[in-house]
Amino acid sequence: MDAFSEADVSLFGEVARAELLKPEDRLNLPDIVNSIQSQGKEARVIADPDDMAAAVAAKARSGDVVAILSNGGFGGVHEKVLVALSDTIA
Repeated sequence: MDAFSEADVSLFGEVARAELLKPEDRLNLPDIVNSIQSQGKEARVIADPDDMAAAVAAKARSGDVVAILSNGGFGGVHEKVLVALSDTIA
């Protein structure tokens, strides 16, 4: 997956309301994760926003760039990541 080739770690939440899309139009997270991992990069799916925030905070270091791409609130993950990072990075 070229879009993630420069990322050190790629974490994905579950696709919300995937059942509204035809199967052939749905994002296939296992395939995406496997493709990224085959390039020697870390990638995984984390469905819970609290677990996602904790995983980001555990990996991030001062000076890192963290990008959150979402078409919705994903359980408040944006704020949860900010709080988790402020608790771990000085």
